[in-house]
Amino acid sequence: ADDHDQRVLLRAVWKQVALLQAGRIAHRDLRTENLLVGHYGEPWVVGLWQAEVAADDALLRSDVAQILTAIALEVGVEAAVDSGVEVLGADALAASLGRLQPLALARRTRARLGEHRGLLDELRAEVERRAGTEQTELEPIARLGARQLFGMVMLVAVVTNLPLPMSPLQLLWLNLVVHIFPAVALVLVPGETDVMSRPPRDPKEPLLTWGATGRIALRSAVV
Repeated sequence: ADDHDQRVLLRAVWKQVALLQAGRIAHRDLRTENLLVGHYGEPWVVGLWQAEVAADDALLRSDVAQILTAIALEVGVEAAVDSGVEVLGADALAASLGRLQPLALARRTRARLGEHRGLLDELRAEVERRAGTEQTELEPIARLGARQLFGMVMLVAVVTNLPLPMSPLQLLWLNLVVHIFPAVALVLVPGETDVMSRPPRDPKEPLLTWGATGRIALRSAVV
């Protein structure tokens, strides 16, 4: 009964991942600590504070690699791959093989992998076996993004006593402009029950249309 319950739970977790993938939402921290099990055994994905909408394929592949690794750390390689293949398919798991590397995983997951050396190699071998693919090369990953680069510039300016690129007041203003409207929307706009069942956005469609840009400019001017 325990094995059956575990298989059911793992399938349900992967179905949540499939919904995120279909909506092109990258969680970016899909660890078991960010999965809650409800009263009736249904899993809920939480910890979406650093999620990214309209995510590119690389981030989506990283999510698959992350949850695959997280599940394998809990129940073993075979059970993790079996449940992933059953829901997403072997090809979807094979597409994430290039991201099955420490740099593509969350910091806490990398720390746990230190106690399970060789697990990533076992995962890659099992996915390749199930998908019938040959050994896949790891994707080059750059960990230094725009946010980290800006933080480094600010730190260097403070340490070397150079003028700051932005004053504290400018940073506060930027935070207000960027975060106030999503916060107001979360509080005042009623939730939509069908949001996770909608088809994904056309990747060729621009993220910011002229109408949306105009509304953003108008509201920013009001603020």
